[in-house]
Amino acid sequence: MPLKMPGEIPTLRLSAHPTQMQQPTSSPSHEELDLVGICPDAYDATKTSSYSAGSLVEVMQIVYKCQEYPYAHFCTLESFAPQSNQSLWRDAWAEVGVCVRVPSLSPTDLPSSTPITNKATRTPTNLPSSAPITINPTRGPSELPTFAPITNKPTRRPTRRPSANPSLSPTTHMPSGNPTPDQEWLELVSKFPYTWPHRRFKYWIELDGDDRLTARKQLGYSRNTWNNLQTAVVESKIFVDLEESEQVGLNMLDISADQWDCFMNHYSGIYWEDLVKKDVARYYEVLGWNQEWWDNGTGQPETEDVYWDGLTPDQQEAAYKLCYFEKSWEWLELSSW
Repeated sequence: MPLKMPGEIPTLRLSAHPTQMQQPTSSPSHEELDLVGICPDAYDATKTSSYSAGSLVEVMQIVYKCQEYPYAHFCTLESFAPQSNQSLWRDAWAEVGVCVRVPSLSPTDLPSSTPITNKATRTPTNLPSSAPITINPTRGPSELPTFAPITNKPTRRPTRRPSANPSLSPTTHMPSGNPTPDQEWLELVSKFPYTWPHRRFKYWIELDGDDRLTARKQLGYSRNTWNNLQTAVVESKIFVDLEESEQVGLNMLDISADQWDCFMNHYSGIYWEDLVKKDVARYYEVLGWNQEWWDNGTGQPETEDVYWDGLTPDQQEAAYKLCYFEKSWEWLELSSW
């Protein structure tokens, strides 16, 4: 589906040679990471031989997990230490989230740099101490990141409202792995023309190490662009326009060409006449689109600014045929599914 900004249609539909879009950075900012709890032991270069697949370490209050075979061997090499040697360490370690260090309960053996004395000063000072102690909490911002990732990229539809109490472990209304065959799930997936791409709709931290590596290196995803649908450059292209390495990456993630074009691109990378050939133009017509608006970007239907619940039953059925559903239509971040 085209972007929701007024009068805009993705450039890939307007030119046979689209302008190069800026690739996402391979290293997401720490503001994108979730708070995962208490920090594990800090990375220790003298104990690298003890690290193996699944080992957790902490560096600067960021938790890293040793990748699975065959990359786990690199965790035993100091040159692959987290956040060292540019991006080489990513072959060995994966970022998991932000953690909190537990303060030591035992007193230190070393005296403080400024000794404490019971002797009063002879002349009281009028200046306040540089770091006054107060029992009242500060009003300043916490050093810990917010639970919800911050992104500068605007969404085409605003979310209805933020969660008042985000959970550390996101709940899942739509199974990201092999679903339980309950009636509600079966009824939903039966509405789509193609099978559900299970691995693509897993939350980033739910992917195994190999899948994260494939998503990052083969397809250019970051944690943020994976969890926020249609924000990655690669998702603006239909399957036949992808590089060979990108097609190989999708194959490694068990995503077929039909699944990609429908669930991830929604055919937004092709002209109207190609929509007709694929027999999907009629579904966009139900949603209010026409060839003039689609190809030339001269307008857009009202449905572009309507939430899922605001669509008519016929429009919802048409959206299902384009592999949209409520979560993807409203651009909800994967952790909220």
